[in-house]
Amino acid sequence: MTKLTPRQKAEYHAAGVELPDLSELDTPPRQQPTARQLAKQLGIPYIEEPFGAATSRPARRPTPVMEPAPRAWDGPDGIMIDRFDVNPGVTFYKKVMPGHTFPRPVPTMFALGDLPPFTASGIDPEQLYFVPWSLRHAAAVTVDRQRVLQFFEEGSDGMTADMLQTREGLHAFREYVYRVQAWAFTLPDDPKLSSEDVAKLYPPGRQP
Repeated sequence: MTKLTPRQKAEYHAAGVELPDLSELDTPPRQQPTARQLAKQLGIPYIEEPFGAATSRPARRPTPVMEPAPRAWDGPDGIMIDRFDVNPGVTFYKKVMPGHTFPRPVPTMFALGDLPPFTASGIDPEQLYFVPWSLRHAAAVTVDRQRVLQFFEEGSDGMTADMLQTREGLHAFREYVYRVQAWAFTLPDDPKLSSEDVAKLYPPGRQP
């Protein structure tokens, strides 16, 4: 703002014009304390994190609960899978065929990765780690948050889990199983396979 000269001020005063006090405008604004300074004044520790640090933290995971693999997957007895496994189908076939080299890229639980980019209910996708894998797709596509909470609270009970399953969730889960089976049963480029190789590629119940 342009300041008035003494002569201009005198002219305004002679004409009976009252000039406002603009001295406060000449005073520089008071500098606000930084977060570090506030923490020091309040006597609390200040933890500085770089931008984006929150998104780089490893996701919390539930305590593993080992359970027998589904019998429908035609595997030998004794195969155990964590109830909250990130990729249960891949875990299953790697245990069924130890040492086998799978020629195709490893499929994931969801088409774009281990978790979906968002959920229909709006909950954080990382919370789906705490839903049993058989209901994870259902929890992702369900809009009603009250229903989603049931997946967390009651999904670990086998009979209740079957009752909680949704048509959309079951369809998405079956699509995942199909992708895993296509990955597991794809033959390598080498056409020379021994009977032992065939036994590794095709577990009991799936022999060609």
